Amino acid sequence: MKYYQEISILPDPEINSYFLWTKLYTTLHHHFAKLHKACGAQHTQFGVSFPEYVYEEKNGKIFANLGAKLRVFAKTEQALSELNLAQLLSALSDYVHIKSIREVPEDAIPVRFKRYHAKGLQRIEKHQRRIADFLARKSGKTAEECLQNLLASKPNADCNLPYILLNSSSTGHKFQLFIQREEVDKPQDNQSQFSCYGLSSLEYDSSFVYEF
Repeated sequence: MKYYQEISILPDPEINSYFLWTKLYTTLHHHFAKLHKACGAQHTQFGVSFPEYVYEEKNGKIFANLGAKLRVFAKTEQALSELNLAQLLSALSDYVHIKSIREVPEDAIPVRFKRYHAKGLQRIEKHQRRIADFLARKSGKTAEECLQNLLASKPNADCNLPYILLNSSSTGHKFQLFIQREEVDKPQDNQSQFSCYGLSSLEYDSSFVYEF
């Protein structure tokens, strides 16, 4: 992975950043899924990283935070150019800033970002939806708005990792995509084998991106 583009979510006092994460990442996820289907491959050539991913202490517990930046990596400059993030994310042009394509620095550190499957997720989501329906009736907001606020601001009982609320490209259902950061001790030859979320495939240790 020699080239990358950085996307920053711009602060907006009227829009929850978690909501923008959902819009941004759902768009990327659906596009990566289309690329999978179009070429018949099991993996995508694009990997993502979260350069502001950090662990924080809150009320005596350690939680991870995604921050407000996302980098999309590819092996070639042409691949990123053809991905055309500016056009892909045009609906979010007022809320995100996309930098030009750049080369990965030589001193960059290899890392992996993987999906983490939290336990008891279905039960917790069902409970959150009931609360969201109740809040919607009391506040006048839509159930969707209430659900976004609940799922994005309240940590999962079984997991302290950050997550993004996504719409599945196959079922259309909403789910929490928990993201785990992992350092790479002995990097092998970097392979472009990432999931349709842009995350490192669990079965391939050679799928990694970079921090710098």
